[in-house]
Amino acid sequence: MKKLLVMLFVGVTTVFGQMSDDEIQDFKTEMQEKFKALNLSDEQQTQFETIQLKYLEQMGEVRYSNDSKIAKLKSLKAIQKNKNKEMEAILDKDQYKQYLEIQKEVRKKMKENYKNHRNE
Repeated sequence: MKKLLVMLFVGVTTVFGQMSDDEIQDFKTEMQEKFKALNLSDEQQTQFETIQLKYLEQMGEVRYSNDSKIAKLKSLKAIQKNKNKEMEAILDKDQYKQYLEIQKEVRKKMKENYKNHRNE
């Protein structure tokens, strides 16, 4: 699980590039708590980590590509859709619902961070 959290942290810090060290640490702690709450079995944890890594790599490639913002957005949405399909296959109904809620919260924080740093 720690490996997964490190991967998530690395992926998220590229998104939250303008966050202060304190903000990043708070976010990291919050994410650890949220993913622990999924109560993944050992098998699920292994599959979860594999899926996360696979799609973090794909998202990183898109983010740093020379494509237009619209093309990047479309690609990222497609990647997220595929990732969610795989996650749905390994998580039970309640875990998947909780996973989607975590995603919503992360997107909300990303938007807030973008707006806050854009106005500075």
